[in-house]
Amino acid sequence: MYQKQLDNVRERIKKGTQKDCFAVDFLKSTDDDPFFNETQRLFVLGTLMEAGSDTSRVSIGQMIAAAATYPDWVVRAREQLDAVCGANAERLPDWADRERLPYITATVKEIFRWRPNIAEIGAPTSLTQDDEYEGYKFPKDTVFVWNAWAIALDPKEYPEPERFYPERFMNADLNNSLKGHWSFGPGKYSHLSCRNFNIRS
Repeated sequence: MYQKQLDNVRERIKKGTQKDCFAVDFLKSTDDDPFFNETQRLFVLGTLMEAGSDTSRVSIGQMIAAAATYPDWVVRAREQLDAVCGANAERLPDWADRERLPYITATVKEIFRWRPNIAEIGAPTSLTQDDEYEGYKFPKDTVFVWNAWAIALDPKEYPEPERFYPERFMNADLNNSLKGHWSFGPGKYSHLSCRNFNIRS
């Protein structure tokens, strides 16, 4: 499957019809690189294709489920999009419109929060020295694995957590990367208490 896609890109490059993209730049940069053989090229390009298509597909599916379950937010999102892009979708929104589409940003965050199962992204982390957090003591080499569902559906963090409600982010959390993005992993820092982590030594 990957080989067919790559062959199609190469054919379009020969014809001069291929638009600039990562695959074109990658092929140009690895043509004379002895490190990259055909299998490695297929792995790099195939991994990117799979990762992008799978996460997007799951997110869109969750959005459709949210629209079917809680249709009220769809009306508000549509009103904002229509005001920016035209009632008949004269154009698609682009990055320059982001500041004028805060409800869309809040909706995306709510999609990630509401059902944080896009992927189990991020490796477990372990302590390099003894540590203490909110009265909990952890010895060196304790392994931490976060529980994205417990964090995203914690009623102390998100009132009515089962409800799909983008308005919960229409505040200072709108552009706060520590709120609503736990399906991508917690990163190096977390303000959440240890009750939302699975801990094993």
